[in-house]
Amino acid sequence: MRLVMLSLATVLCCASVPVMAAVMKGSQDARLRIAFGNTILDTFPDGRTSEAWLEPDGTYTGEGRTRTKSYGRWFVEGPKVCFKQTHPFVFGFVYCTPIPDVRPGEAWRARSPMGEDVTVRVVPGHFEPR
Repeated sequence: MRLVMLSLATVLCCASVPVMAAVMKGSQDARLRIAFGNTILDTFPDGRTSEAWLEPDGTYTGEGRTRTKSYGRWFVEGPKVCFKQTHPFVFGFVYCTPIPDVRPGEAWRARSPMGEDVTVRVVPGHFEPR
């Protein structure tokens, strides 16, 4: 879940009824609750990190490993959380990743939107690197 994981992305700019239903369902998904109010931290093989912050209303903000800020919408699709980045805009790009069943602080392996292996964990609070 670059869940961030994120060099991130999420739903459609103009939410439809099915999309809003997915967001509502997603915001109640126990596997995602640990992300709300906390930081999803991805660590890349070169040691750089990216961060994402999910909100229960289906929005997210992120900061990539080059410190580029982004934001967009997220939604749950089956066993995955998906991101549609709206700023900076990337036409037609949606990134989906499996939702892990982990506790805060536990790390898991995932793939970034660019296909790189990353280590992901949820850090308490709104952590921002220096």
